Amino acid sequence: MLYVQTGIVTNRLQARHAADNWQELLAIKSQQAPEIDSAVTAKAYKRDKATFVIAGTMTKAIRQNANLVSRSILFFDIDNTNGDDYPTAVAKIQTAFKAMAYLIYPTISNGYKGTRLRVAIPIDQPFNAQQRSQLGTYLAQLLPDDWGNRLDQLSL
Repeated sequence: MLYVQTGIVTNRLQARHAADNWQELLAIKSQQAPEIDSAVTAKAYKRDKATFVIAGTMTKAIRQNANLVSRSILFFDIDNTNGDDYPTAVAKIQTAFKAMAYLIYPTISNGYKGTRLRVAIPIDQPFNAQQRSQLGTYLAQLLPDDWGNRLDQLSL
């Protein structure tokens, strides 16, 4: 199942009963993202308009780690690209993940730090928090060493 939330004002999620979570995510993310060039713009967009997605199984449609039972798409954010610009960082991810399906799109970090990259990878079966940590560790090893990402430590 796909759970979607617009803005961070609430932690309530809307369940979308999609036949294919991956295809539904691709449809959601095909929307044009606005230009964000300041902390004020980023904060306002994240608060009111940004789309947040969780794919998997939840006990309640409330965005909290305790409610997440399993995931069907791995999401992780990349902030520290060691000064690489957006196109260079995307090219490095494309090279690292060339043998798997993935989606890369910009998102907004807490406090404006420039473009944050979010990577989504479909998983052919649901996985739990421990398996997610193992997958995150593996994927972090594929990315440049100087990016310093800890993909095994992310929460929702």
